[in-house]
Amino acid sequence: MGALIFNFEDLCGDVAQQSLSKYFQGAGEQLVQATVDPQIRTSSDIAYKTVDLAFADGQRLTLLVKESGDIFSVLLNGKAFPLVSQDDQEAAMSELVKAMDDGREAFQAALAKTEAIVPATIRMSAPKVEATLQARLMYLNEAIAATKAKLEE
Repeated sequence: MGALIFNFEDLCGDVAQQSLSKYFQGAGEQLVQATVDPQIRTSSDIAYKTVDLAFADGQRLTLLVKESGDIFSVLLNGKAFPLVSQDDQEAAMSELVKAMDDGREAFQAALAKTEAIVPATIRMSAPKVEATLQARLMYLNEAIAATKAKLEE
């Protein structure tokens, strides 16, 4: 069994975020946010805490960590990801980093295809700016024509 990256008791404070950030930085990933749900949940008689991780490239990981410190369930970018090495934190984290690296290109392509939805409460000033610029262009064209006519006289 590999060295523990974090344990269940550490998941309530900054210790987990620091150790996860240190681990992922060493693996070449930039962790920008780590959120640990302090509430202990249970599923099928397994007590766990949820750890949400966000990375600089937009990818997200959700880890469900048992009391033993083992990761028993993972969501990678919202999809279930099966872990081979559930009982070894270091091997499990290596699996996750490899999966993120392997899927980065496809994830970025999918992210680029998504259309940004602007909320109705946000007003865009582009039409107003365009109308102002067109009015100014018309004024400048008239001024140029007047100057050319004066020059010809």
